[in-house]
Amino acid sequence: MLMHICRERMLRGNPVWMFDMEDEFTPLIQTVPEPSKPIAVTPAHQLLINFFQPPGDWIEIRSWVGIIGLLLRGGMFLRDGSENLFTDSLLRLLKSKGVFAGNTEFPSLAETLCYFQSLKLSGSEVRGKGWLETLINRLKMLTNNFSKTARITNSNMLQLLAQRSVIFRLRGQSGVPLQFLVNFLLVWLSYYKEGIQNESAYSSY
Repeated sequence: MLMHICRERMLRGNPVWMFDMEDEFTPLIQTVPEPSKPIAVTPAHQLLINFFQPPGDWIEIRSWVGIIGLLLRGGMFLRDGSENLFTDSLLRLLKSKGVFAGNTEFPSLAETLCYFQSLKLSGSEVRGKGWLETLINRLKMLTNNFSKTARITNSNMLQLLAQRSVIFRLRGQSGVPLQFLVNFLLVWLSYYKEGIQNESAYSSY
């Protein structure tokens, strides 16, 4: 039934994003004609996104860092303390790299993990150290699962994804990191598509 719904929407010209755990949606590639035919993407190998880089310059960096913090909280089960530590510390890392001064080279996921591993919290608060340990644990999960994903944005691919139906092939991936990735892709592509549409609307005036 779900396959039928997706196929009908695509035939009507409505892009659909499908997260395929068992290659169930592959037949749609053969049965849906152009220009509605979906494209298949394996995120870890084809979709090169830096998690910490906003989808476009229409999104303020601080706001995007806050969004990533919320996604980590919801998808990776971070508590308030770990989320706040992530947000504040990542902003300091971005500032030290000159991102707020115009540098477009955002830190990779592996670099960010190393940064948090090197943090020394002032004082001896047990709770604060627990927040940091939890955050490092979650970042390790992401690094182990999506090290190839978290690179500089491949804008051509992303622009294509914002306009086409997509089957995200996720076979063999499971657990908490996958939940984060699915939530991240939905948010990232929604913001990206909204920005592209707004730019087109402004340029028509």
